[in-house]
Amino acid sequence: MDPHESLDRLIDEEGTFLGVVNVFDALVILIVIVAGIAGVALMSDQVGTPPESATVHVTLNLDTQPTYIAAAINEGDSYSPTENSNLTVTGVRVAPADTGTHVVVGAELSGVTRNDQFRYEDDPIRLGQEITIRTQTYKATGNVTEFSREPTLGANRTTVVVRERMVPREAEEIATGDEIAVAGRTIGSVSAVAVYPTNNASERVVLVESELPTHMQRDDRYFGDMQVSRGQNLRFSTTTTVIDGRIERVGTGLDRASRTNRTVRLVATGVSEETAAVVRPGLTERTNGRTTAYVTDIAITPSQVVATTANGTVITGDHPTRRDLTLTTELQVSETATGPRFRGERLQHGSTVVLDLETVTVETTVVGLSE
Repeated sequence: MDPHESLDRLIDEEGTFLGVVNVFDALVILIVIVAGIAGVALMSDQVGTPPESATVHVTLNLDTQPTYIAAAINEGDSYSPTENSNLTVTGVRVAPADTGTHVVVGAELSGVTRNDQFRYEDDPIRLGQEITIRTQTYKATGNVTEFSREPTLGANRTTVVVRERMVPREAEEIATGDEIAVAGRTIGSVSAVAVYPTNNASERVVLVESELPTHMQRDDRYFGDMQVSRGQNLRFSTTTTVIDGRIERVGTGLDRASRTNRTVRLVATGVSEETAAVVRPGLTERTNGRTTAYVTDIAITPSQVVATTANGTVITGDHPTRRDLTLTTELQVSETATGPRFRGERLQHGSTVVLDLETVTVETTVVGLSE
């Protein structure tokens, strides 16, 4: 049979297919059927991966907040921005700031997972993402600095020793157990304190040991927005005073367990006759109820003076009123990996040591140190 005769039998002279459907209409029906099949396949794919409920933990840096806002934020606060999203505060860290209180919170986010990606408020969680907490009491917005399936804030605390110079009255007011408070919250206390004399009678060196709540950001430890490291300035308020000094140590305290006595020879030059007369063996220096220095022996010699005569001759002689003191002492030191320390300062030949010996203060130089 001729192929053209077969085609003519399928499509008649009026352009109908098998005498029933117009060819153009048939093409349209075919396109609709194909599109329908594709749509069903797409819908089947979406229906095949329904969202599942899930949770992640984040650390939110709320930055500096007014103190009244910082005081209102509490563990357990919750906020549901959408039907499938919820935030619950799991921890709060506060620290002093210049114009308010720095706040960092840990939070548990409830959302959904689709195609292995967690979404909160229908957005995936990213570092730096802004998230808002809104309760009946306050509204605050922060940035994500950490996120994990496990809690990110934790109960981290870091021991620090802060050095500051103070007037004697303020130094005497600091005591072990003094509370450290920020925005109405007690965040720590003074674990130990040591007060030492200086060559200025109106000034004391104070070492304050405390344990502060910190949080991790990447691999670094932070107190508020300050990275906790040696040499950083740190300011906080205690029950009795404000500590505003430099971090001397991180992670260790005041070496209470490693104190030993060292025999140290000290020289004071050019002191007055009056001072020389009152410095004697048996004098002690006491700090925080313990003996830190004890004079075992003393040698007093006239200070030497150098003069030039009219003809240019250089002569030496004894000063009529000034004296040089050589003191043999027992100093209580802390033994460390880098050598002995006295009052937190490294003790070595040439070091300056100021002794507050009951009724007299003497500035001396180390000239001998026992092994």
